[in-house]
Amino acid sequence: TNTLPNTNLDTATDNDTNTHTRTHVCSHTDTTTDTSTNTNTNANDNANTKYNKNNNGDNSYDIIIVILMMITRGRRVKKQTRVNRKRKRKKKNTIKHKENLINTKNITTTKVDNVLDALERMAKNARMRSKAKFIAVTGSVGKTGTKDMIHLALSKVASTYSNESSYNNYLGVPLSLARVPPNLNYCVLEIGMNKKGEIRELVKLVKPEVAVLTAIEKSHLEGLKSLKNIAYAKSEVLESLDKKGCLIINNDTNFSQYIKSKAKKLGIRNIITYGKGSENNIRLLNFSLSNKKYLVQALCYGKKISWLMPSLGEHWIHNSLSILGLAVYFKIDFTKILGALSSFEVPQGRGTVSYTHLRAHETKANLGCRLLLEKK
Repeated sequence: TNTLPNTNLDTATDNDTNTHTRTHVCSHTDTTTDTSTNTNTNANDNANTKYNKNNNGDNSYDIIIVILMMITRGRRVKKQTRVNRKRKRKKKNTIKHKENLINTKNITTTKVDNVLDALERMAKNARMRSKAKFIAVTGSVGKTGTKDMIHLALSKVASTYSNESSYNNYLGVPLSLARVPPNLNYCVLEIGMNKKGEIRELVKLVKPEVAVLTAIEKSHLEGLKSLKNIAYAKSEVLESLDKKGCLIINNDTNFSQYIKSKAKKLGIRNIITYGKGSENNIRLLNFSLSNKKYLVQALCYGKKISWLMPSLGEHWIHNSLSILGLAVYFKIDFTKILGALSSFEVPQGRGTVSYTHLRAHETKANLGCRLLLEKK
Protein backbone atom coordinates (compact mmCIF):
# COMPACT_ATOMS: atom_id res chain seq x y z
CA THR A 1 0.00 0.00 0.00
CA ASN A 2 1.30 3.40 -0.94
CA THR A 3 2.04 5.88 1.81
CA LEU A 4 1.93 9.04 -0.22
CA PRO A 5 0.64 11.43 2.46
CA ASN A 6 3.64 10.59 4.66
CA THR A 7 6.35 10.96 2.03
CA ASN A 8 8.04 13.80 0.19
CA LEU A 9 6.95 13.25 -3.38
CA ASP A 10 9.36 13.62 -6.25
CA THR A 11 7.99 15.90 -8.92
CA ALA A 12 9.15 16.24 -12.48
CA THR A 13 10.38 19.43 -14.08
CA ASP A 14 10.11 20.17 -17.77
CA ASN A 15 12.80 21.61 -19.99
CA ASP A 16 12.02 25.20 -20.76
CA THR A 17 13.20 27.68 -23.32
CA ASN A 18 12.64 31.36 -23.91
CA THR A 19 11.16 30.67 -27.31
CA HIS A 20 7.52 31.67 -27.58
CA THR A 21 6.87 31.30 -31.29
CA ARG A 22 3.97 29.31 -32.61
CA THR A 23 2.62 29.23 -36.14
CA HIS A 24 -0.95 28.80 -37.29
CA VAL A 25 -1.27 26.10 -39.90
CA CYS A 26 -2.90 26.36 -43.28
CA SER A 27 -2.91 23.87 -46.16
CA HIS A 28 -0.12 23.17 -48.59
CA THR A 29 -0.43 21.86 -52.13
CA ASP A 30 2.17 20.89 -54.65
CA THR A 31 0.24 21.77 -57.78
CA THR A 32 1.35 24.97 -59.48
CA THR A 33 3.04 27.42 -57.13
CA ASP A 34 6.15 26.90 -55.02
CA THR A 35 8.83 29.03 -53.45
CA SER A 36 12.48 28.51 -52.65
CA THR A 37 13.79 27.18 -49.33
CA ASN A 38 15.06 30.60 -48.30
CA THR A 39 11.75 32.24 -49.11
CA ASN A 40 9.84 29.68 -47.04
CA THR A 41 12.24 30.10 -44.15
CA ASN A 42 11.87 33.87 -44.16
CA ALA A 43 8.11 33.57 -44.48
CA ASN A 44 7.92 31.24 -41.51
CA ASP A 45 10.04 33.63 -39.46
CA ASN A 46 7.74 36.46 -40.44
CA ALA A 47 4.67 34.45 -39.51
CA ASN A 48 6.17 33.60 -36.12
CA THR A 49 7.04 37.25 -35.51
CA LYS A 50 3.49 38.31 -36.25
CA TYR A 51 2.15 35.62 -33.94
CA ASN A 52 4.33 36.83 -31.07
CA LYS A 53 3.25 40.41 -31.59
CA ASN A 54 -0.48 39.90 -31.89
CA ASN A 55 -1.35 36.63 -30.12
CA ASN A 56 -1.54 36.14 -26.37
CA GLY A 57 -1.78 32.36 -26.44
CA ASP A 58 -5.53 32.01 -27.10
CA ASN A 59 -5.90 30.41 -30.52
CA SER A 60 -9.70 30.30 -30.35
CA TYR A 61 -11.25 28.10 -33.04
CA ASP A 62 -9.14 29.42 -35.92
CA ILE A 63 -6.63 26.62 -35.93
CA ILE A 64 -9.31 23.98 -35.34
CA ILE A 65 -11.34 24.97 -38.37
CA VAL A 66 -8.34 25.38 -40.67
CA ILE A 67 -6.88 22.00 -39.79
CA LEU A 68 -10.16 20.08 -39.82
CA MET A 69 -11.01 21.48 -43.21
CA MET A 70 -7.64 20.43 -44.50
CA ILE A 71 -8.03 16.93 -43.10
CA THR A 72 -11.46 16.47 -44.67
CA ARG A 73 -9.90 17.24 -48.02
CA GLY A 74 -7.14 14.66 -47.58
CA ARG A 75 -3.64 14.87 -46.14
CA ARG A 76 -2.60 17.08 -49.07
CA VAL A 77 -5.12 19.46 -50.59
CA LYS A 78 -5.49 19.09 -54.36
CA LYS A 79 -6.57 22.59 -55.29
CA GLN A 80 -4.91 25.32 -57.30
CA THR A 81 -3.15 27.88 -55.08
CA ARG A 82 -1.45 31.14 -55.53
CA VAL A 83 0.90 33.10 -53.27
CA ASN A 84 -0.19 36.57 -52.33
CA ARG A 85 3.16 38.26 -52.91
CA LYS A 86 1.89 41.66 -51.88
CA ARG A 87 1.09 40.33 -48.42
CA LYS A 88 4.42 38.53 -48.29
CA ARG A 89 6.16 41.87 -48.77
CA LYS A 90 4.23 43.02 -45.71
CA LYS A 91 5.71 40.08 -43.77
CA LYS A 92 2.66 37.87 -44.12
CA ASN A 93 2.91 34.44 -45.65
CA THR A 94 -0.56 33.49 -46.81
CA ILE A 95 -1.65 30.76 -49.17
CA LYS A 96 -5.02 31.55 -50.71
CA HIS A 97 -7.41 28.97 -52.14
CA LYS A 98 -9.96 29.57 -54.82
CA GLU A 99 -12.42 28.44 -52.14
CA ASN A 100 -12.34 30.79 -49.15
CA LEU A 101 -12.11 28.37 -46.23
CA ILE A 102 -11.74 30.93 -43.46
CA ASN A 103 -11.30 34.63 -42.95
CA THR A 104 -7.56 34.95 -42.30
CA LYS A 105 -7.60 38.69 -41.72
CA ASN A 106 -6.73 38.43 -38.04
CA ILE A 107 -4.58 35.31 -38.00
CA THR A 108 -1.24 34.31 -39.43
CA THR A 109 -1.08 31.36 -41.81
CA THR A 110 1.93 29.63 -43.24
CA LYS A 111 2.67 27.00 -45.86
CA VAL A 112 3.66 23.55 -44.56
CA ASP A 113 4.48 20.25 -46.22
CA ASN A 114 2.05 18.23 -44.09
CA VAL A 115 -0.66 19.64 -41.83
CA LEU A 116 -0.63 16.82 -39.27
CA ASP A 117 3.16 16.79 -39.01
CA ALA A 118 3.18 20.56 -38.52
CA LEU A 119 0.50 20.26 -35.85
CA GLU A 120 2.57 17.67 -33.98
CA ARG A 121 5.64 19.92 -34.13
CA MET A 122 3.57 22.76 -32.69
CA ALA A 123 2.35 20.43 -29.93
CA LYS A 124 5.89 19.31 -29.06
CA ASN A 125 7.08 22.91 -28.96
CA ALA A 126 4.21 23.97 -26.71
CA ARG A 127 4.83 21.02 -24.39
CA MET A 128 8.54 21.81 -24.18
CA ARG A 129 7.85 25.42 -23.21
CA SER A 130 5.12 24.74 -20.68
CA LYS A 131 5.95 24.51 -16.98
CA ALA A 132 2.49 23.18 -16.10
CA LYS A 133 1.79 19.88 -14.39
CA PHE A 134 0.36 17.58 -17.05
CA ILE A 135 -2.37 15.08 -16.16
CA ALA A 136 -3.46 12.40 -18.67
CA VAL A 137 -6.93 10.89 -18.26
CA THR A 138 -7.83 7.67 -20.05
CA GLY A 139 -10.21 4.73 -19.74
CA SER A 140 -12.88 2.89 -21.68
CA VAL A 141 -15.66 4.95 -20.09
CA GLY A 142 -15.86 8.02 -17.89
CA LYS A 143 -12.75 9.80 -19.11
CA THR A 144 -14.46 12.93 -20.49
CA GLY A 145 -16.54 13.49 -17.35
CA THR A 146 -13.56 12.78 -15.12
CA LYS A 147 -11.41 15.18 -17.11
CA ASP A 148 -14.08 17.87 -16.71
CA MET A 149 -14.43 17.22 -12.98
CA ILE A 150 -10.67 17.46 -12.50
CA HIS A 151 -10.60 20.72 -14.46
CA LEU A 152 -13.44 22.14 -12.40
CA ALA A 153 -11.77 21.16 -9.12
CA LEU A 154 -8.24 22.30 -9.91
CA SER A 155 -9.51 25.59 -11.35
CA LYS A 156 -10.48 26.58 -7.82
CA VAL A 157 -6.86 26.60 -6.69
CA ALA A 158 -4.78 27.41 -9.79
CA SER A 159 -4.78 28.18 -13.51
CA THR A 160 -6.04 25.05 -15.28
CA TYR A 161 -6.56 24.05 -18.93
CA SER A 162 -8.06 20.92 -20.50
CA ASN A 163 -8.86 19.71 -23.99
CA GLU A 164 -12.25 20.77 -25.22
CA SER A 165 -15.11 18.27 -25.43
CA SER A 166 -13.67 14.88 -26.45
CA TYR A 167 -10.63 16.08 -28.40
CA ASN A 168 -8.74 12.96 -27.41
CA ASN A 169 -7.42 11.38 -30.61
CA TYR A 170 -4.48 11.75 -33.01
CA LEU A 171 -5.79 15.16 -34.06
CA GLY A 172 -7.45 16.43 -30.89
CA VAL A 173 -4.56 15.82 -28.48
CA PRO A 174 -1.83 17.65 -30.46
CA LEU A 175 -4.34 20.38 -31.27
CA SER A 176 -5.10 20.80 -27.56
CA LEU A 177 -1.39 20.84 -26.75
CA ALA A 178 -0.76 23.49 -29.39
CA ARG A 179 -3.36 25.67 -27.69
CA VAL A 180 -1.92 25.38 -24.17
CA PRO A 181 -1.86 28.93 -22.75
CA PRO A 182 1.20 30.43 -21.06
CA ASN A 183 1.55 30.78 -17.28
CA LEU A 184 -0.42 27.60 -16.66
CA ASN A 185 -0.36 25.50 -13.48
CA TYR A 186 -2.27 22.38 -14.50
CA CYS A 187 -3.04 20.85 -17.91
CA VAL A 188 -5.61 18.01 -17.96
CA LEU A 189 -5.72 16.08 -21.23
CA GLU A 190 -8.07 13.26 -22.11
CA ILE A 191 -6.39 10.50 -24.12
CA GLY A 192 -8.44 8.12 -26.28
CA MET A 193 -7.80 5.30 -28.71
CA ASN A 194 -9.38 2.89 -31.17
CA LYS A 195 -6.46 0.51 -31.59
CA LYS A 196 -3.21 -0.54 -29.98
CA GLY A 197 -0.37 1.95 -30.25
CA GLU A 198 -2.50 5.12 -30.41
CA ILE A 199 -2.17 6.04 -26.74
CA ARG A 200 1.56 5.24 -26.84
CA GLU A 201 2.13 7.88 -29.52
CA LEU A 202 -0.11 10.47 -27.88
CA VAL A 203 1.51 10.26 -24.44
CA LYS A 204 4.89 10.76 -26.10
CA LEU A 205 3.58 14.23 -26.93
CA VAL A 206 1.90 14.87 -23.57
CA LYS A 207 4.64 13.48 -21.27
CA PRO A 208 2.30 13.46 -18.25
CA GLU A 209 3.34 13.60 -14.63
CA VAL A 210 0.09 11.97 -13.52
CA ALA A 211 -2.06 9.37 -15.28
CA VAL A 212 -5.67 8.75 -14.23
CA LEU A 213 -7.21 5.48 -15.45
CA THR A 214 -10.98 5.32 -14.97
CA ALA A 215 -12.05 1.92 -16.33
CA ILE A 216 -11.29 -1.06 -18.55
CA GLU A 217 -14.61 -2.00 -20.15
CA LYS A 218 -16.04 -3.40 -23.39
CA SER A 219 -16.40 -0.15 -25.31
CA HIS A 220 -13.55 -0.99 -27.75
CA LEU A 221 -14.25 -4.68 -28.37
CA GLU A 222 -14.97 -4.16 -32.06
CA GLY A 223 -11.40 -3.11 -32.77
CA LEU A 224 -9.50 -4.90 -30.03
CA LYS A 225 -11.57 -8.11 -29.66
CA SER A 226 -10.98 -8.70 -25.93
CA LEU A 227 -10.84 -6.91 -22.57
CA LYS A 228 -7.24 -8.08 -22.24
CA ASN A 229 -6.27 -6.26 -25.42
CA ILE A 230 -8.11 -3.15 -24.21
CA ALA A 231 -6.14 -3.29 -20.95
CA TYR A 232 -2.87 -3.58 -22.90
CA ALA A 233 -3.82 -0.58 -25.05
CA LYS A 234 -4.92 1.59 -22.12
CA SER A 235 -1.79 0.71 -20.16
CA GLU A 236 0.29 2.44 -22.84
CA VAL A 237 -0.43 5.67 -20.95
CA LEU A 238 2.21 4.48 -18.44
CA GLU A 239 5.03 4.27 -20.97
CA SER A 240 5.72 8.00 -21.10
CA LEU A 241 4.60 8.73 -17.55
CA ASP A 242 7.28 10.42 -15.48
CA LYS A 243 8.94 7.83 -13.23
CA LYS A 244 8.67 10.24 -10.31
CA GLY A 245 5.03 10.83 -11.17
CA CYS A 246 1.86 9.03 -10.16
CA LEU A 247 -0.72 6.54 -11.44
CA ILE A 248 -4.23 7.05 -10.04
CA ILE A 249 -6.34 4.01 -10.89
CA ASN A 250 -9.86 2.73 -10.35
CA ASN A 251 -9.01 -0.46 -8.51
CA ASP A 252 -12.49 -1.94 -9.05
CA THR A 253 -12.13 -2.14 -12.82
CA ASN A 254 -11.05 -5.07 -14.98
CA PHE A 255 -7.32 -5.85 -15.19
CA SER A 256 -6.43 -3.29 -12.53
CA GLN A 257 -3.84 -5.71 -11.12
CA TYR A 258 -2.16 -5.96 -14.53
CA ILE A 259 -2.07 -2.14 -14.86
CA LYS A 260 -0.51 -1.75 -11.40
CA SER A 261 2.06 -4.49 -12.08
CA LYS A 262 3.09 -2.82 -15.32
CA ALA A 263 3.45 0.52 -13.53
CA LYS A 264 5.75 -1.07 -10.97
CA LYS A 265 7.85 -2.76 -13.68
CA LEU A 266 8.24 0.61 -15.41
CA GLY A 267 9.54 2.08 -12.16
CA ILE A 268 6.67 4.48 -11.49
CA ARG A 269 7.12 5.47 -7.87
CA ASN A 270 3.61 6.45 -6.83
CA ILE A 271 0.43 4.44 -7.31
CA ILE A 272 -2.87 5.57 -5.77
CA THR A 273 -5.89 3.26 -5.90
CA TYR A 274 -9.52 4.21 -5.43
CA GLY A 275 -12.69 2.14 -5.22
CA LYS A 276 -15.13 0.48 -2.83
CA GLY A 277 -12.83 -2.13 -1.27
CA SER A 278 -11.04 -1.67 2.05
CA GLU A 279 -7.68 -2.35 0.38
CA ASN A 280 -7.82 0.93 -1.56
CA ASN A 281 -5.92 4.07 -0.63
CA ILE A 282 -9.13 6.01 -1.29
CA ARG A 283 -12.31 4.14 -0.37
CA LEU A 284 -15.88 5.14 -1.13
CA LEU A 285 -17.85 4.67 2.10
CA ASN A 286 -21.37 5.76 1.19
CA PHE A 287 -23.50 8.46 -0.41
CA SER A 288 -27.00 9.67 0.34
CA LEU A 289 -29.41 11.99 -1.50
CA SER A 290 -30.69 15.14 0.20
CA ASN A 291 -32.11 18.33 -1.36
CA LYS A 292 -31.19 17.12 -4.87
CA LYS A 293 -27.54 16.70 -3.86
CA TYR A 294 -25.54 13.64 -2.91
CA LEU A 295 -23.54 13.77 0.30
CA VAL A 296 -20.52 11.60 -0.49
CA GLN A 297 -18.26 10.14 2.18
CA ALA A 298 -14.88 8.53 1.55
CA LEU A 299 -11.86 7.38 3.49
CA CYS A 300 -8.62 8.83 2.08
CA TYR A 301 -5.51 7.30 3.62
CA GLY A 302 -7.41 6.83 6.86
CA LYS A 303 -8.96 10.31 6.89
CA LYS A 304 -12.72 10.62 6.52
CA ILE A 305 -13.75 13.23 3.96
CA SER A 306 -17.17 14.32 2.67
CA TRP A 307 -18.39 16.54 -0.15
CA LEU A 308 -21.50 17.32 -2.20
CA MET A 309 -22.25 16.10 -5.72
CA PRO A 310 -25.25 16.72 -8.02
CA SER A 311 -27.84 13.95 -8.23
CA LEU A 312 -26.16 12.17 -11.13
CA GLY A 313 -25.33 8.52 -11.73
CA GLU A 314 -23.24 6.58 -9.22
CA HIS A 315 -20.34 6.28 -11.69
CA TRP A 316 -19.81 10.06 -11.51
CA ILE A 317 -19.42 9.77 -7.75
CA HIS A 318 -17.01 6.87 -8.19
CA ASN A 319 -14.84 8.80 -10.66
CA SER A 320 -14.75 11.84 -8.38
CA LEU A 321 -12.55 9.79 -6.03
CA SER A 322 -9.66 10.33 -8.45
CA ILE A 323 -9.66 14.01 -7.44
CA LEU A 324 -8.77 12.99 -3.90
CA GLY A 325 -5.77 11.19 -5.38
CA LEU A 326 -4.67 14.36 -7.15
CA ALA A 327 -5.08 16.35 -3.93
CA VAL A 328 -2.85 13.85 -2.13
CA TYR A 329 -0.17 13.83 -4.82
CA PHE A 330 -0.06 17.58 -5.38
CA LYS A 331 -0.59 18.36 -1.67
CA ILE A 332 -3.76 20.40 -2.22
CA ASP A 333 -6.28 21.21 0.50
CA PHE A 334 -9.25 18.84 0.01
CA THR A 335 -11.83 21.44 0.97
CA LYS A 336 -10.65 23.88 -1.68
CA ILE A 337 -11.11 21.55 -4.62
CA LEU A 338 -13.97 19.28 -3.52
CA GLY A 339 -16.27 22.24 -2.90
CA ALA A 340 -16.39 22.87 -6.65
CA LEU A 341 -17.95 19.46 -7.40
CA SER A 342 -21.39 20.46 -6.13
CA SER A 343 -21.79 22.49 -9.33
CA PHE A 344 -20.52 19.79 -11.70
CA GLU A 345 -22.63 19.27 -14.83
CA VAL A 346 -22.69 16.27 -17.13
CA PRO A 347 -20.63 17.02 -20.27
CA GLN A 348 -22.62 17.73 -23.40
CA GLY A 349 -23.20 14.51 -25.30
CA ARG A 350 -22.86 12.38 -22.14
CA GLY A 351 -26.43 11.36 -21.39
CA THR A 352 -27.97 14.02 -23.66
CA VAL A 353 -29.40 13.64 -27.15
CA SER A 354 -29.28 16.21 -29.94
CA TYR A 355 -30.15 16.03 -33.61
CA THR A 356 -28.97 17.71 -36.77
CA HIS A 357 -29.54 17.07 -40.46
CA LEU A 358 -27.26 16.80 -43.44
CA ARG A 359 -27.92 19.44 -46.07
CA ALA A 360 -28.22 18.54 -49.73
CA HIS A 361 -24.92 17.12 -51.10
CA GLU A 362 -23.28 17.52 -47.66
CA THR A 363 -21.00 14.80 -46.36
CA LYS A 364 -20.59 13.94 -42.67
CA ALA A 365 -17.08 15.40 -42.74
CA ASN A 366 -18.34 18.69 -44.15
CA LEU A 367 -21.12 18.67 -41.56
CA GLY A 368 -18.51 18.56 -38.79
CA CYS A 369 -16.73 21.59 -40.24
CA ARG A 370 -20.01 23.47 -40.61
CA LEU A 371 -20.96 22.83 -37.00
CA LEU A 372 -17.56 24.13 -35.86
CA LEU A 373 -18.01 27.27 -37.91
CA GLU A 374 -21.52 27.80 -36.52
CA LYS A 375 -20.17 27.30 -32.99
CA LYS A 376 -17.54 29.94 -33.62
